[in-house]
Amino acid sequence: MADPLLQDIVALEKELEARRQEVAAEVDRWLADVRQELAAAARDLEARLQEEAQQAEERAAAEARAEAMKRREQAEGFARRLVGLEDDWLNQLLRVHLALILPGEAHDHRDVQG
Repeated sequence: MADPLLQDIVALEKELEARRQEVAAEVDRWLADVRQELAAAARDLEARLQEEAQQAEERAAAEARAEAMKRREQAEGFARRLVGLEDDWLNQLLRVHLALILPGEAHDHRDVQG
């Protein structure tokens, strides 16, 4: 009676080992698939981030060019206005500012001794 029972136990152990190996192989295949999916997702994410960074860089460059052009136009307008000022008016303005800066009788501001 012990031999058939022992044979059944050994057969059951072999079945269990075979099933364990099948499950282990399935898990290994599943893990390999998950690794591939994760690697593909990481590549896609990296590509998307690089594209977004490139677009952000291009937008920043365009904004910088626009701002530089705006400032240049402002400076050119200011320069044109300065060129158009009359010498007599500039000389009078210069005398006023020099009187404020230099000590002497020409300065009539009450905070300055002279």
